[in-house]
Amino acid sequence: LTLSRISPEKGQHLLLEALLEAEEKGGSLAECRVVICGAPAFMQGERYMGRLRRLAGRLKRTRVDFAGHVTGPRKAAMLAIADLYVFPSLHESYGLTLMEALAAGLPAVAYDHHGALAVLDSRFGRVMEASPRAGRASRLREAIETLVSDREALKRMGGAAREYAAQRPFRVAAGELRALLQR
Repeated sequence: LTLSRISPEKGQHLLLEALLEAEEKGGSLAECRVVICGAPAFMQGERYMGRLRRLAGRLKRTRVDFAGHVTGPRKAAMLAIADLYVFPSLHESYGLTLMEALAAGLPAVAYDHHGALAVLDSRFGRVMEASPRAGRASRLREAIETLVSDREALKRMGGAAREYAAQRPFRVAAGELRALLQR
């Protein structure tokens, strides 16, 4: 599962490229189901959505669902049925959807931007290097394959994610930001 607006900097193409690579290699991701939630951004969004649909169309054994913008009970249901949260953004300052996923008990994978580095650790996630650009999709594929290959570990990580997020509600992060801005 991934949740964000559909926009190039959000990196959904990297997730699809990782899945294409997994199919080519015949790895454990070759027959998974991926749900990409989000509406196309105002700028570049529709064109980028076309790119994502073309990439998804090349997948033979992996099912990709574009769920559109989700909120409320529908978002909660998506989080409840997912096994893993993929946060392929190339840069984020906070990562609200990442925290929502952790609160829902989902382990996560993300690139090494500030939003992920401030939140993820090995108890419930994996952080990959975004640089160099070459190999980004491969690093994402490897991280996802590692996590989904051990269902028991994935379940334990989900519990650790939920526990971590419960100790860090959004109001705390917002208060820290307010204090920082008031300096």
